[in-house]
Amino acid sequence: MTPIFLRHLLLLALGLGTACSAVAQAWPSKPIRFIVPFAAGGANDLLARAAAEGASEHLGQPILIDNKPGAGGTLGSDLAAKSAPDGYTFLISAAGVISNSFIKKSIPFKDSDLTPVVMIGLAPSIIVVPANSKYNTLATTWIHRIAAFPELSTATEQGFGELQIAHWAGIHAPTGVAPEIMDKLAAAVDAGMKSPNIVGRLKPMGIEPIGGTRAAFNEFVNQERARLGSVAKAARMRED
Repeated sequence: MTPIFLRHLLLLALGLGTACSAVAQAWPSKPIRFIVPFAAGGANDLLARAAAEGASEHLGQPILIDNKPGAGGTLGSDLAAKSAPDGYTFLISAAGVISNSFIKKSIPFKDSDLTPVVMIGLAPSIIVVPANSKYNTLATTWIHRIAAFPELSTATEQGFGELQIAHWAGIHAPTGVAPEIMDKLAAAVDAGMKSPNIVGRLKPMGIEPIGGTRAAFNEFVNQERARLGSVAKAARMRED
């Protein structure tokens, strides 16, 4: 490469970087869509609406919920994965969304077509038995006690550290969305999940608002994929 060519290449790269930064700074300039790949009324949907409410207050734009249930979350996930990576369409993800590729014979998109953005929250399960049972130490199935039932110990505390079950919801973006945009959305959702109004509404229902950073959610998703992948393999879970 000649020095002149390298100089032009550097200027082009700087120009593209400046343009991307300007787009991110202007974002959002219109309503945002959250695709929920499940029906309205479930934990995933409730968390999506809470995140939309909290984040929109910080972003200054409405966030619309678009329920697209079907095929165990695949239909909505595919729609999100194939959306333009312009920062105006996101997926409300769940454990089933990231584990579908382990179980289904085929899905119409690649896992790499979606990028983790931020955790919203989770709803742990509770183990119950009949009132006349000989067992009297009823447990939650997550690694932390939940605010709605603080007296209930976790399965981990009772010596069952591998028992981790929670209906979590997070946000994934179509791969290619500018990192600056994803950072702004993550910060807005994190702030929303700390809002006293949202916390006070979710916790009594047994839903734990989480929020956090992009890095934290990426780490969580990687851990979930490894954990769920090993479970699916050990149980030989495959779609008929």
